[in-house]
Amino acid sequence: MMATDRVEDRTTGQMDGIRPTSLQMFAWTMGIGLSAGAMFSVFDLVRARIAWPTWEMMQMVAWLVCIAACIALPVALAIALVYRFRTSPPKASLVLSVLAGLACQLVLFETLRGRLAIITLPLPWILAVCMFRCLEERGAVRLLARSFSMVGLAVVVTPVLLAIDAGSMGRIMATLLCAVVVTVAYLVQRMCAEKPTLVLVSLFALAGGLAALGQQQYPWDRQSVVGDSTTLEDAQSDTPPNIVLVVMDTTRRDHLGCYGHDGGLTPVVDKIAAEGTMYTQMIAPSSWTVPSHASLFTGLYPVTHGCSYEHHRWLDDEFTTLAEMLSEMGYQTAALVANGYLSVTNQLQGFDESLQLWTAIKKTKLYYWANKIGLPAKWGDHGVAEAVEALDQWLARRDQSKPFFVFVNLMEAHYPLNPPMRWRSQCLEDGTGYLEATRRAAKFYGPKWNAGQAQSEDEAGTIRQLYAGSIAYQDYQLGRMFDTLESHVDLDNTMIIVTADHGENLGEANRWGHVFAVNDVLIHVPFIVRYPSKFTPGQEVDGQCQLIDVIPTVFDVLQKPVPIEALPGRTLLADKFEPRQYTYSQVHPYYGHFERLAEVTGFQRDTTEFTASLRTIRDGTYKFVWSSRGRHRLFNILDDKAEQYNLIASKTEKAAELGRKLDEWWADQLHYEPSEEAHSDALDKETLEKLRSLGYAGDK
Repeated sequence: MMATDRVEDRTTGQMDGIRPTSLQMFAWTMGIGLSAGAMFSVFDLVRARIAWPTWEMMQMVAWLVCIAACIALPVALAIALVYRFRTSPPKASLVLSVLAGLACQLVLFETLRGRLAIITLPLPWILAVCMFRCLEERGAVRLLARSFSMVGLAVVVTPVLLAIDAGSMGRIMATLLCAVVVTVAYLVQRMCAEKPTLVLVSLFALAGGLAALGQQQYPWDRQSVVGDSTTLEDAQSDTPPNIVLVVMDTTRRDHLGCYGHDGGLTPVVDKIAAEGTMYTQMIAPSSWTVPSHASLFTGLYPVTHGCSYEHHRWLDDEFTTLAEMLSEMGYQTAALVANGYLSVTNQLQGFDESLQLWTAIKKTKLYYWANKIGLPAKWGDHGVAEAVEALDQWLARRDQSKPFFVFVNLMEAHYPLNPPMRWRSQCLEDGTGYLEATRRAAKFYGPKWNAGQAQSEDEAGTIRQLYAGSIAYQDYQLGRMFDTLESHVDLDNTMIIVTADHGENLGEANRWGHVFAVNDVLIHVPFIVRYPSKFTPGQEVDGQCQLIDVIPTVFDVLQKPVPIEALPGRTLLADKFEPRQYTYSQVHPYYGHFERLAEVTGFQRDTTEFTASLRTIRDGTYKFVWSSRGRHRLFNILDDKAEQYNLIASKTEKAAELGRKLDEWWADQLHYEPSEEAHSDALDKETLEKLRSLGYAGDK
């Protein structure tokens, strides 16, 4: 696709053959870049089978076309310039355009305080200058019109292709469909060269009409779960409350304003805390996602439910979950889940419907590239924006004669730390540019840093700032989520629980991540309940409690007995609250990380630290950590919040006392014993890819 002119040799006065001018070469470059970007975007998105509302999809296609074009443009530009320089000296206008573009590039990167080494994008202002001049050249308008028609076709065709059920289409029909699409694209771009205004206006009109008509539904997984809707009405005359459980995966309590952070990161969560009751000593039963959620849903410690480590990470069907209990009572149940581990470990049993967030877009190659430079907020997150839109759709079509239980799992604070541009930038300290932070985030991987991979204090500081930005962005989207909820239901008749499954180490005692330790930044989690008729607004409840207390609390609010007898939890209602003298947590070694840890030559730290089963008992002042390797520890968690100073040698009596209490508790628990029918999941390739992206599995 190249327009040419006969150029007169001003020295000899003769025509020197067919040769494109410099500015026409730029037009050719832009056409190639945009067309390649459009075709690659369509292929990438359709292959991933993203199911988003049509208007959202059209916006995203346009954005990704630009990203793909930016990636393709430097290659085409280099070819064009090499060819042009070989045929004749460059024109002065070309040289000036390049110099002006380089000057703008340097000014921009100096403003962002980036490094010239990370210049991977093309020089868009050079192309903009040349685009203006291109319009003066013969044939250039036709080239640009063709390329823009390809972009328009991509915006229109992609949602149409995604709306077609490719699974029910045979290979021959799929091939014919592709042939039709390619033929139409070829014909349209040829027509656009002749009548650009007519064709481009028609494409925009078609896109607008399609966006107005087409609204795809999110791909919810549905189960046949039937409950008895009469039991609640028999138990109480008042309308039973809706229940919304929000788990902010990997969110540290000390980054929330209501728990003392002064950075203004979480105004929404702070408002919920002011309107509800906040618990200051909530302890998670483990330090990572799978066992903590399993305990939250079953009301059992990990030692009993067994869904706790690599060799058995499946919640057996014999255990009854909170969703199953509420479903049997007539509740509609739905789960919006960003962490793929919850789906593949059978923890969503009992939910009528579940939606796995942040999956399709992560399959695209474009997402990886675009996320590195900061996608717009609606696409550049870990699923929370999708959760808001999907929740709105679900609330609009639910059975309004029944109460509902909605579980929302959010992953914004989880690795990889790449909050959208606005929040990433606002949390960076002076001297650290947006792109510089992006480069550092790409290098970060917690288990590698645990193993001793060298990092500077600047790099560590940037990771902490990006973590804060992720918390702030999550809070912003929570605000949208609660606004959506309020537009559909009465919030005062909705029990809202906001908590976390665990926190995250950010360099405390040289620890990073969350799977190899049980220190307090991991297991001491936030917990807030908003339900004005039962939980006093603005109240703070001191005294230790655990996530296994959620189920007894819910049924106490419903004035119903807990369906499962002998659960170890207790109610959190303030007038009945009994603080726990001791709280317990445990973690088994997560061997999935070792493939990545092995990439660090020599293991600068002792590997036994990563291969020990850990149990902990906490009395509010001291914490005793039992290790299967015999390296027991004792910390004063009031004076030594980072848990750097092991007091086991100087506080032998206290260590012995807590050790005995821990042994007694362990002996009293019903220990999990897998039956012959017990499932131990074998992860498929797609699931492994999802988990690798979260740092849960090795690359090899």
